[in-house]
Amino acid sequence: MKHTLHTVLRPLAAVMLLLCMGAVVAQAQHGAAPRLLRVGVVLPLKETSQRGQKMVEFYQGVLLAVDSLRHSGVSVDIVAQHSGTTEAEMSELLAGGQLADRDVVFGPLDAAQLPALSDYCLRHGTRLVVPFTASTAQLRTNPLMYLVTAPRAQIQAQAAAVFNQQFSNSHFVFVEAGDANDDGRSLELQLRSVLNARGAFLRTVEIDADDDSYAMAFNPLRHNVVVVNSATIRAINKLMPRLRDYQRANPDCQITLLGYPSWQTFTSTLLADFYRFDTHIYTSFYRNPLAFSTRQFDQLYQYWFHQPMQNTFPRWGMMGFDVAWYFLKGLATYGDALESNLQNLHPAHYQNPMLFALPDTGGGHMNICVEVVHYTREQTIEVE
Repeated sequence: MKHTLHTVLRPLAAVMLLLCMGAVVAQAQHGAAPRLLRVGVVLPLKETSQRGQKMVEFYQGVLLAVDSLRHSGVSVDIVAQHSGTTEAEMSELLAGGQLADRDVVFGPLDAAQLPALSDYCLRHGTRLVVPFTASTAQLRTNPLMYLVTAPRAQIQAQAAAVFNQQFSNSHFVFVEAGDANDDGRSLELQLRSVLNARGAFLRTVEIDADDDSYAMAFNPLRHNVVVVNSATIRAINKLMPRLRDYQRANPDCQITLLGYPSWQTFTSTLLADFYRFDTHIYTSFYRNPLAFSTRQFDQLYQYWFHQPMQNTFPRWGMMGFDVAWYFLKGLATYGDALESNLQNLHPAHYQNPMLFALPDTGGGHMNICVEVVHYTREQTIEVE
């Protein structure tokens, strides 16, 4: 059974009812004869957990993208399937054949289900967009696969290259935190590699070191770029007073602090320090709470679903919109020539930018887009 989109853009209960009904169609306006896009969504939408709620929110964002396309005269047919979590559940779902005629499929959430879904889409000539898992094993062999979330090492390699170029004449200070985590250690290694390759100025200091050690690590005559090898709130809370003390003793010393995607969650308490230390945070997603477009999207989401998006990083509904809008807009514009026109595809996004490239191993495409969120000393936020 098929229903118009306005029938299903309702609160959670109605969205869950949609899964039982099987499909939804956005009809074109203006009497045109548009291309019909056939879309599959395969996520744990019936899972009664926090992550299940996130997946429903992601799906609701997809529906909002479909509604936007409807107003431009494009028809979209969606089949939404509850994926479960295991490989066996995915195989059983695929055996039903409801995804066989899809132009594009979004999913899965669980990496264990990716091999079966990737093989299925490859056999049926269906593009597979993987929004969540960063597994690259299937990417090497499936030219129809798109990895939206790149592995951490790939994202940090991009970030290290950007920081290396942006601060090419700076003095780098690496702060060794007692609770160094994987994000911190990985970024430190990536940065040290590119900086050592060009003979950059580097110093290291322990986060709990005395004032003399900090004074020896910094260069008051140069621009100092500080990197702490931990993304945790504990580490940054220990670092900030040390930086403030050093800056008070050396008011003419320029300091820039480099940070992590998770630091976006700390802005409510650390925004003043982010501004003070000219903080640059690398990330593959950013929702600007001050932007007019963000407020518009938040209001639209609440209007349709009668509740706000969850206060998470990222916002899953916004991610669902951005991912669906990118691919559906691309397919509506270029059809089967999408892959040869990716360089021409730059649809606006609210939170998740996308720039797809072919990895060195060939196969499918990976999103290599990394943004830098800059908290300036003038107390503005810039996205670079």
